[in-house]
Parts: sequence; structure tokens; C-alpha cells
Amino acid sequence: MLLSISLPREKRIFIEIPRKACRKVAEKLRLGFHGRLSTITGMDLGSDFKIVYHFDIKGVLVNVATKVPKAIARIDSITPAVPSANFYEREITDLLGINFEGHPEPKRAILPDKWPERRYPLRKW
Repeated sequence: MLLSISLPREKRIFIEIPRKACRKVAEKLRLGFHGRLSTITGMDLGSDFKIVYHFDIKGVLVNVATKVPKAIARIDSITPAVPSANFYEREITDLLGINFEGHPEPKRAILPDKWPERRYPLRKW
């Protein structure tokens, strides 16, 4: 389930995991380690997207990253396991067009309702 791990400095951990493991890892960090989701970052890398879940676990910043192929543009939502992910996932959907499958409230977060379909402001074309 773990692709790589690095400890670049004190109280900072970077973990890379497969996209299919995100919900399970997020649930473990939240419940098993009493972690708090700080934010989620979405990036367009060209042929892939990168999603980074930023958790604070008792003062240690744990960044969990995964790649999502742009051709697929979907990943399981962690909102059912981590309710505070709700807005962040909706924001990433608006800005990058990544579908968070199983999201309980898949509506626009920040773009106006009349925004053109399949036009994502942060996506590289």
C-alpha cells in the first residue's frame, strides 16, 4: 500500500500511496492516529494529477500523495471517512475536474452555476 516515504525534516513526513488506498489510509490517519485534515492540494502535472492530503497528527505534518491519471480523472472520496474533506474535494472538482466518487454532496463549491461544463481553471490543456 505504500509506494514511498520520506522524512525531509523534523515533524514532516511525505508518503506516496496508490490512489485506490486513499480512503483507507485517510480513515486510519484520522481514527487510528487522531489526525486532523488540514487541507487537500490538487495539482495538474500534465498527463497526471497529483492529490496531496495534508494531515496534522499531534504537531507532525503528514502529507499523503497519490497520482490520478488525467485520462481517468477520478478517485474515491475520503469524505465518508473524513467529513472535513467535503469542501476541499468539491473545490478540486471545480478547479481541476477530478471526480471524487462516493462524495455525499457532489455540487459546485466555488465556481458559479453558469460556469461552462468541462472548463477547469487550474487544468493544463
